[in-house]
Amino acid sequence: MPHRPILIPLQLLLVTVNNLISCQTCLGLESKTIHLFEPYAEWHLSYSGAQGQARFDVEASATFTHSSGDRLTSQMFFTGTDDVYAFRFTGTKPGKWTIMTSGPGSLNKQTGTVEVVDNSIRRNGFIASKQMPSRQGTMWIHGATARPFVPQVVYGTSPMYFWKDAQVDSTAVKRHVHEIVQGHGFSGMHLEGRAYLWRLGDEKSFPRLDAANNGPATFLREQDRYPDVRTFQIYEQLILETYKAGGATYLQLWAHESANPDSVGGPMGVADKRMNRYIAARLGPLPGWFIGYGYDMDRWATRDELDEWKAYLQSQLGGWPHLIGGRAHGMRWPYRAKDGHPDSDTHPENAYWHGDFGSYCNLRPAYKRYVQAMLVEAHKPSTQDDRFRIRDYPQFTFKDYIEPPMIVRGLWHSTMAGGVGNIWGNLTDVRADGQYRGYFDSGEIFGKAVGIKQQTKTYSRFWFESDRFRSDFLRDNRLTGNMIGEEYLYPDARNPISVCLRSKNATHFVFYSEDTSSIKMDLRMMKHPLAAIAVDVRREYQEVDLGELQPEEQSWQPPRSSDWAIAVGEF
Repeated sequence: MPHRPILIPLQLLLVTVNNLISCQTCLGLESKTIHLFEPYAEWHLSYSGAQGQARFDVEASATFTHSSGDRLTSQMFFTGTDDVYAFRFTGTKPGKWTIMTSGPGSLNKQTGTVEVVDNSIRRNGFIASKQMPSRQGTMWIHGATARPFVPQVVYGTSPMYFWKDAQVDSTAVKRHVHEIVQGHGFSGMHLEGRAYLWRLGDEKSFPRLDAANNGPATFLREQDRYPDVRTFQIYEQLILETYKAGGATYLQLWAHESANPDSVGGPMGVADKRMNRYIAARLGPLPGWFIGYGYDMDRWATRDELDEWKAYLQSQLGGWPHLIGGRAHGMRWPYRAKDGHPDSDTHPENAYWHGDFGSYCNLRPAYKRYVQAMLVEAHKPSTQDDRFRIRDYPQFTFKDYIEPPMIVRGLWHSTMAGGVGNIWGNLTDVRADGQYRGYFDSGEIFGKAVGIKQQTKTYSRFWFESDRFRSDFLRDNRLTGNMIGEEYLYPDARNPISVCLRSKNATHFVFYSEDTSSIKMDLRMMKHPLAAIAVDVRREYQEVDLGELQPEEQSWQPPRSSDWAIAVGEF
């Protein structure tokens, strides 16, 4: 008996075929469990719809939705391997998050979940800000802990130093970060894009030193229009290692007129937008960094272009909270100088007003300039971005920190002002491979030793390892008995100051006085006696127990004349 054919309705056949096709792209994402603010979970997907460099232009994303309704969107990025794309997530709130992807072909409509659990490790989370009492300015804070900090970041070493045997040298990364953060007491790193860092080019330019200026070439070429995956692998490890050490990273995308996107389509051209998408995708879910568009921008980017860049990057970040800014416009030439030591080359009013933080370019700022920076846009935190360097080039002595103690005082002045960030760098100690060490434990300049490691570590131990920098601090220099309010301002770090920070409720005080053999303290606003300690900030950290101080005007005579800090209260 012949078999009769089974007739399947055409509509049912089409549904079956469509389901077979779609099931190839709806296999589901791997479920993951991660800890709160512990970076990061990552998923990989395969997509063969683009080839070559066009894979960097594939736009796809993953949206994470919390049971509370909170949403975060991570862009996908080409990993540089075959047809593999990835997206990342850091847990910002405990609980279950659902995932839905959007994009072409196999990158579309993938679903999954990620569970975020709290743990005993208190990570800092994303960088945020908080206003000081009495509208005296705005502090930088770690968003997850609400602890204030000061971005005292060190001029980063070239990524070339961290690339070995075709991969990131993780040991070198850890050693470098440990030396800067734990060893020297700085709060993190400054990674300057300067074009050649974001796109290292082919193997022949990875990156080579330019013999003419003994530094890496800074000009982009036609083939350098696409991100270099190696650079990002290096940078993300530096960011994560700094974050795990409790620090922060300051990124700058471009640089001066010879190291900006002009040669590949201009600010916010195709290449620039591509780079911003890749930064948002690869680095956006990573906590612990903030970013500026570059420096010397008045020479190559307009304010409108800065606004466009910030809005575009923010849209690509998809809700991942990173502060975005740009260094001051309107630099004045020639430099204004007083007795050969310039006061400022850019007045704080010449800022990029629409940034999330104020980013100024003042030469050798001291307490006066730091307070101005806090006040000129009091609703946002601020940085001084001239990259305060030690280097053996006499032509730059008018602006560089040629006297190492100026660096130590700069750390204290910027903190006593309320917390203004700085970029520091030692360019005098060059290794055999041509790279600068970037920190201050060795080297000489004009015959002077630059070994100030113990002083920078003392600064860190006093303020941050002892948790003495408080978000309720305000400036109250009347308590020093030497000057009234903000009138006590000096233009140069070599002129000694005596200043005070106190908590709003007068339960905690920090007095700081330079070149002194007697420190005046007006503590009459205290409600009861408080314990106090003193530290000589020019030496290795050692506390001098002052016992309990009474709520009265008084003076303390230190055992030697030096720069001293006194902490009053139970910190």
